[in-house]
Amino acid sequence: MAQMSTQLRNRRELFREYIQHLTPGASPRTAVEQGLYVTPPGKTVADRLVPRIDLAPTATHLVVGGIGTGKTTELLRVEEKLRSLPDVVGIYADVSLYNDLSRMQTGGLVAVAGLALDRYLTSVGTEAAAKERKNFRQRAHGHTEWYEEDSNDDQDLEDDGRPFHREVTFPGVLIPPEPPLASGVAAQAKLLEDLVSATREQVAHPVLVFDSLDRMTDLAQFENLVIQDMRAIRKAGIGAVIVGPLAILFGIHRPVADRFDYLYQVPAVDIGGQDGLSFLKQVLAVRVPSAILPDECATSVARFSGGVLRDLMAIGRSAGEEAYLSGALAIELDHVSEATEAFGRDLMLGLTQAQIETLQRVRTHGTFIQTSDEDIALLATRRVLEYGDQDKRYVVHPTIDPLLAMLAEK
Repeated sequence: MAQMSTQLRNRRELFREYIQHLTPGASPRTAVEQGLYVTPPGKTVADRLVPRIDLAPTATHLVVGGIGTGKTTELLRVEEKLRSLPDVVGIYADVSLYNDLSRMQTGGLVAVAGLALDRYLTSVGTEAAAKERKNFRQRAHGHTEWYEEDSNDDQDLEDDGRPFHREVTFPGVLIPPEPPLASGVAAQAKLLEDLVSATREQVAHPVLVFDSLDRMTDLAQFENLVIQDMRAIRKAGIGAVIVGPLAILFGIHRPVADRFDYLYQVPAVDIGGQDGLSFLKQVLAVRVPSAILPDECATSVARFSGGVLRDLMAIGRSAGEEAYLSGALAIELDHVSEATEAFGRDLMLGLTQAQIETLQRVRTHGTFIQTSDEDIALLATRRVLEYGDQDKRYVVHPTIDPLLAMLAEK
């Protein structure tokens, strides 16, 4: 009895550790720090981006890609690689930790830039430019100063006899080629310039690495951030790397991407070649032992993930849950099949008839032309996967391929 109890306890701990290492929402930074990062095949975004920062520290970079393709991990690698440059400091900032993404407003990114720089200076134990840092924090978090109206006219007094406090804007005569910075953005930008100038000896060339903005659904608001905040940040002498929504590459918002000096797309790992499969299996191998995930099951999980890292974790985790619930000591192909079918059915939820017809064309002919917001949504939600950098090819997600085939037969 005691031996059986020990076996059950060991099995439970084994599967708990397995599930923990394959949690899709786990922090990418933790994975990197724990040595779980595996270098993808070919030249990565970080490999291309960092040398350009070395040459032009104030350049702007836009990184896009589908959900779960590893954009955050690439940003963390950018931050890490920047440490090797003698006069550049990379500062990673997850914007979602500073501001509600659904309520982003112009000036918000400038505020995050200054607060992230302030946090970095605090972490290295320096009190450089303490006054400017305090001023910036007050402005970013909310600070009120009242300026009295300079007038002796009794009509310019409040009801209680105090002078009015008001802000007066004097428009220029000329219309600039770029819209002027909004008053709030301009004020925040001036404080950021003062902060950067006062800390130049400690941080020669700061580069802010902004994460999470790809989750913004209001593309018009993202465009406002680029037009207003990006200009202000660059004017302050700060380089910027931003993760943006994939949909920004299509339709009327495409000119927004052209405002950046460089554009990078993080595609899914191409499972059509041996290099891609080997990489995905290695990602699994550094996280979980082969005793619980045999090679043939790891290969199946890798293929059905379509090369999307988040889906690789999710399917592998689900297969582990199926194995544990069935009482097995290790994952079997049947467990992977159950996991992939459930995953595919979840991906199929919410599709319109027009989207299903588009997916059938991609499945049978491999052609995909983005002509509507619904088509773009198929890419953004990884129902359609894009492979390659120059010579692009498109496939439907492997987990929904058999379900689409069943629909076609009916």
